Amino acid sequence: MENILKKFVDSRNNEGRIIAAFGYGSGIFKQKGYSLQEKPMIDTIFVVENPLVWHRENIKNHPDDYSKGARIILKYFNLNAIKKATGVTYQCGIPFQGQTFKYGIISEERFIDAMWGNWDSFFIQGRFQKPTYTIVSNDSIDKAIKENHDLALFVALLTLDVEHPTLTDLYTQICSLSYQGDIRMYFAENPNKVKNIVEGSFKQFYEMYGDHNIFFTTGQDGELIINYDLLYSSLSSLPETLYDYIEKQKCPLKNRQLISILIKKKLAQINRKDSLIQPSFGLLTVGTSRSAEYFKRKVKKKNYEKS
Repeated sequence: MENILKKFVDSRNNEGRIIAAFGYGSGIFKQKGYSLQEKPMIDTIFVVENPLVWHRENIKNHPDDYSKGARIILKYFNLNAIKKATGVTYQCGIPFQGQTFKYGIISEERFIDAMWGNWDSFFIQGRFQKPTYTIVSNDSIDKAIKENHDLALFVALLTLDVEHPTLTDLYTQICSLSYQGDIRMYFAENPNKVKNIVEGSFKQFYEMYGDHNIFFTTGQDGELIINYDLLYSSLSSLPETLYDYIEKQKCPLKNRQLISILIKKKLAQINRKDSLIQPSFGLLTVGTSRSAEYFKRKVKKKNYEKS
């Protein structure tokens, strides 16, 4: 897998314009919900300096990656609308050496800003709170990703509504943050997606989040011991979007249940918006036929898990 990932990135590098690249999802990490015959699409994200420049160069080298409409849009217009939304443009259904790839493009500026706590959108932040495979990166991007992990762990501890929580409960909560409110979970995603991700990638979650930090430790019986006094005295460390929302609701800063409810409510609002915006841009950049095929695969996964 490592070899083909590097080859795919090299094939789309466009004069060295890819700053960082990552693989993720069921095409790389083991996950339930697939038949033995099915070969999952391999998902990747490329961080570039200027998405518009990258796309225009890539259209010259790989025009078949794009729908006809996308070629016109990228030739004559810009991506400001997408930049103001989730920040990512996707191309999917790309055949390469016997595999099928999907790649997302995001600017380095937008990516680092998102990782360091700008949660006005949660699309890319949520993606990088789950296991990813680093194909190429650098120190500044790695540090930003680590900050995103720390924020996800902090928010998960604040919203972990389990009486005797374990590491599995904590990792499940982290994984679920980006799916709360996502409309695709109702009709186009495996209903056990979060459980399947955590079960299949528990080792990777442990490497990302460990079994202790300043807010919690893990007891000998496997139950988490959470320092709630320190946790709630540190609420100002929340991403500004969440903290401002809690303050506007005039919530007592030690009301554990209400804080959890408010955080989940705000995340659901953000995720719902992202899940409506992103597919509409996909119709423009990918085209109706590939978008329909991608949607069909998602529904098939959902139905397969039910059977």
